[in-house]
Amino acid sequence: PFRYDHVGSLLRPARLKKARQAFVDGSITKEELTEVEDQEIIKVIEKQKEVGLKAVTDGEFRRRWWHLDFIAGLNGISVFDFKTSAFGIEADAQGSYVSGQLSFNIDHPFLDHFKFTLAHAGSTLAKQTIPGTNMIYLDSVILSKQYQQAPIYSSVDTFKKDLIATYQTAVQAFYDAGCRYLQLDDTSWGALIDGRFRELIKSNGYDPDDLILEFGDITEAVLAHKPDDLAVTFHLCKGNFQSHWLYKGSYERIAKGYCRLLQLRGSF
Repeated sequence: PFRYDHVGSLLRPARLKKARQAFVDGSITKEELTEVEDQEIIKVIEKQKEVGLKAVTDGEFRRRWWHLDFIAGLNGISVFDFKTSAFGIEADAQGSYVSGQLSFNIDHPFLDHFKFTLAHAGSTLAKQTIPGTNMIYLDSVILSKQYQQAPIYSSVDTFKKDLIATYQTAVQAFYDAGCRYLQLDDTSWGALIDGRFRELIKSNGYDPDDLILEFGDITEAVLAHKPDDLAVTFHLCKGNFQSHWLYKGSYERIAKGYCRLLQLRGSF
């Protein structure tokens, strides 16, 4: 299935968007919204099979944001509302910051979401998508004003240790739920190649070139002990919100940076 695939998120049907707004307005219950989600997810799973995909997702139909819903479900994360113009347009958005010790929530709702997808995938491989580890490192620590004002961790190394452990537990939890295809969506890499974001990172006391190596090491550590029959893929992009992008630049900077590390370690 890995030769041709989709990134996991699909356009929300009008019925689903209407139901979600009705829930926000208080005119339907959470149970009624879930029922609509269930029905639309079953439809989109069948559509994916129909067009010949060898792996299916739930279209991420239960999420408001492709990344934040998962991150917000972890222990030690707080969410806030704000206005953004990062994509070149004014829009309502939400962000996150580390407000306590990080760990995986064993009752994370995404586990039940995956089990629903798995139950309706039949003989087709069910794919789960979650944001990559470095999304938290970048957005919830490095670029977070809230975290910079009240850091929870005494050292970056202690934070990274908990971040790795959180994701190792998450990977195993999805595997135990039946997942054999996990995709890590990690758009944080784009900040390391974009001039404006590189300056923001530097202004907060971090070196974006060093982060190329750190991001890679964190990702490798998360997957160091994954089950052999769990396939893990990655989705990288430069951001997409209402057809506007977030990052500019070439991934060549990342490729060269990581190759340099491998050469220094004598493994390349």
